[in-house]
Amino acid sequence: MCVSDGYLERIFMSPAAVRAGNLIREWMEDAGIISVVSALKVLCINGKLGELKRPVEVIAFSDEEGVRFQSTFIGSAAVAGILPVSALQITDKSGVTIQDAVKKKSIEVTEEHLQQLRYDSKSVWIHVEQGPVLEWVGFPLGVVKGIAGQTRLKVTMRGSQGPAGTVPMSMRHDPMAAAAEAIVLLESLCKHPQDFLSFDGQCKSYSLDLAKCK
Repeated sequence: MCVSDGYLERIFMSPAAVRAGNLIREWMEDAGIISVVSALKVLCINGKLGELKRPVEVIAFSDEEGVRFQSTFIGSAAVAGILPVSALQITDKSGVTIQDAVKKKSIEVTEEHLQQLRYDSKSVWIHVEQGPVLEWVGFPLGVVKGIAGQTRLKVTMRGSQGPAGTVPMSMRHDPMAAAAEAIVLLESLCKHPQDFLSFDGQCKSYSLDLAKCK
């Protein structure tokens, strides 16, 4: 139970949700161990590091999936030089900003520091796949060309109240029904994007009309 934005939230975790959470934590522990061991293995190449033209550095990111601050790829964006200074003011549910969190670790982050963090060199990111694709195709590993970006939106469905027995169905505005239709529409878009998007990734005209009707 927690208080958020002036409202009391009560969260009930089903047994299935608890098992899923425990499984994800195990995956994350394995992924972290593999990443650390792989980095240490690179640093332990006998007699080779001195021959490299560039130094080798190991960087550990935290909260890349946005669990605490609901903002993904914070560390990656920082070293890529695309993290805006305004991101330092993003808060968690307790009201702690990113800037405050890193300051507790004796790290003072300013706009100048963010600019200095930018890395122009190449990097390798080793990760355990948290999905079934590699196992399904029978490959032991895969080399990716990019990562899936994440966008998190809060959408409010507004409706109107009315007596259940006297308001005709044609005059009702049920937000729950609208939310259900929106969920089905988004699922169809993700499974069959070619039916909704043009070749340049923009929504087709009838897709926009369909969304407006919903």
